[in-house]
Amino acid sequence: MERKPSDRPRRARRGAEAPRRQACSRRRLLAALGLSALLAALAPGGGLAAEGTISVRDALEGVRGGTLTLVDVRSPQEWRKTGLPEGAEAVTIHGPEGLPGFVAAIRERLGKGGDRPIAVICATGVRSTAASRALRAAGFTRVLNVREGLFGNQSDGPGWLRSGLPTQPCRSC
Repeated sequence: MERKPSDRPRRARRGAEAPRRQACSRRRLLAALGLSALLAALAPGGGLAAEGTISVRDALEGVRGGTLTLVDVRSPQEWRKTGLPEGAEAVTIHGPEGLPGFVAAIRERLGKGGDRPIAVICATGVRSTAASRALRAAGFTRVLNVREGLFGNQSDGPGWLRSGLPTQPCRSC
């Protein structure tokens, strides 16, 4: 029986398997790197808090207990729309000087102590990741990323708002 062109497997279908395999390989690599980072952090002097993340509930507990400074890095428009997480400082990364200006504002507001525990939060964890890296690069040693953010994401959790945690209005915006 003669095959018609429509009976032949499409190359696009076979080619579609490659991105899936690549994604799976990337996930395995990231998981291995994550395990390596965790083991390094747990080693003596590894400093888990220096590279860590924190859940929205733990961040709220730290703020209420006075052991953590929570910084919301979103824009003033976002603060006006949703409010700020309870106890959070409003310091945007969207100023004219970008991340360097953000770091300078943190130093000004919180003092020069680079080892003061700080947790950063944004909407879904992308900007807080950039902000936490900038703070670490500037010498802050106890920086935590609230990767769930206010709205949550698939990999980290439901977020501040969906968890029903309290917010406060932004008084400075």
